[in-house]
Amino acid sequence: MPDPLLTGHVLGEAACLHAVDDGPPETPRFSLDHFILKTYVQPCRYGAYRFYHGMRWFEHADTASLSARIHFTRCLVDRIIAMDLPRQQPLTLISLGAGGLLAEYVISRLLTDKGFTHLRWRCIDVMYAHEDFADAIRVFRECTGSCIETFSTERAYLDPMAGAGAWAAGDRDDGAAIVLSMAPPAIAMKDLTPSQEKQLAGQVCMRGHITEELEEANCVNIIFALNNNIDSYYQELTAVLKGSNKLIWLNCILKCSVNDQGHYDMVSSADTYADVIYNRLTTQLHQLWKSARLRTAGAPGDAVPVLSLSQIIIAAGLLRTRWPPLRVIHKLFLFNDYDIALSGLRAFFRDGSRSTLFASFENNTAEFA
Repeated sequence: MPDPLLTGHVLGEAACLHAVDDGPPETPRFSLDHFILKTYVQPCRYGAYRFYHGMRWFEHADTASLSARIHFTRCLVDRIIAMDLPRQQPLTLISLGAGGLLAEYVISRLLTDKGFTHLRWRCIDVMYAHEDFADAIRVFRECTGSCIETFSTERAYLDPMAGAGAWAAGDRDDGAAIVLSMAPPAIAMKDLTPSQEKQLAGQVCMRGHITEELEEANCVNIIFALNNNIDSYYQELTAVLKGSNKLIWLNCILKCSVNDQGHYDMVSSADTYADVIYNRLTTQLHQLWKSARLRTAGAPGDAVPVLSLSQIIIAAGLLRTRWPPLRVIHKLFLFNDYDIALSGLRAFFRDGSRSTLFASFENNTAEFA
């Protein structure tokens, strides 16, 4: 059952909307006030969803309230206007964790009313791989007329080997780009007690989706335990993480990924056994990196050695063969991590020569860079 206090706050926001947003309509053609009146709210376990013709966004009093969303949207449009872009040139908007596309719809309508005629949306969400938002995508196309392409992960968008990488390079070099991170999985830290904050110290924060498909993953996670309880731990963990964006803290874990330079990155919990696994895995991955460097030596162009998640999986598997044997039992699972995805997108577009804006909306706070 949803928290009645939280649900009441979300539902009550619509009634007081004019008190916090009583300015004139944004344009004669699209008024945010009028738009909100045509939406409806459906409570869920953690807050509520606001719906409009099959599109939706999530609302929560402390992390993604209605009034804060409206404020972010208006600030975003103002920032784009301030970039002084030619209205006829392509404007690419990359939205990570786009989901139900309602925020993207509102932004698109406001920008169109400001004279932008060539909007290109690149929307990324793991759930797009499973047709969960097919209706929302269809309605978005019909209601905005904007170009939209959807991807299940940021790798599917950025990686040339995935078949769409040429789009990413073209987007970066053709017109301005806006990289959006709107209301990712979050928790209001002010609600944590001092004992809870102490308990989280040294743990690894994870937010995103667990997956069984390598092409949907951007990191490999290694969990471990001192006994055969590893299987029950794994089952409980995957049950929590599967199905939708979640945010959790874990101990007894290492998070391994490949950065935009093709090298490995690792984050581990503060634990003696995590340190042992970290050191052994680092040695193994460094050997793989050296082998990749030898293979690319003398290659034409500016080829650089590049590791892959597959090689991280191989290196983790070899941990069982090294001496002395580990005193813990470990297990792997694939994950699409929101923060790794966002970092990769920003790094890619930061290297471009065109105007770029990075915008994020998290815990009711808007940030622009």
